[in-house]
Amino acid sequence: MNAVWENMTAHADGALQTKQTSVFVRSNTVGEEKYDECKKMYTDFYAGKLDYKPTGEQLAFARRVIHIRESMGIYRELPIGVIGISDVRIVTFAGEPFTAYGESVRALAGGKFAIALALTNGYQGYLPHARAFAEGGYEAANSHFTSTLQEQAMEAVENAFKEMENGK
Repeated sequence: MNAVWENMTAHADGALQTKQTSVFVRSNTVGEEKYDECKKMYTDFYAGKLDYKPTGEQLAFARRVIHIRESMGIYRELPIGVIGISDVRIVTFAGEPFTAYGESVRALAGGKFAIALALTNGYQGYLPHARAFAEGGYEAANSHFTSTLQEQAMEAVENAFKEMENGK
């Protein structure tokens, strides 16, 4: 029986490439004017003082509104990593991207095997695609980003792929 490394295919020098980039996306400030109301509901809920049970979406919305005021700012950074190993492309996202991100990564890879990885190099929350923001739901309500996120992220991925193709 051969050792694993005896069965491996050697790759040419320069076959491994890495790119680290970030996109800065406007923070999702929808509902910021309801900060006081959200803070009270959220605090009262966890203290057991509410006479009703808010939905998961209501709690997510309140948590996001509170986070905007207390710690975020107008723009939020999303780190993106791209690793190339010969004809393989691995894209890393610091959060929980929707399936559409993986589909977009594969479409941009130009026939190379491509995979998108979640929860790498930090955590920036849910990463919904543009349609999800219009449709609503828990993840979009809880996202710290706006509907331009996927477009900006894929532009950064595409640029990194092009740099790798050009040997930069």
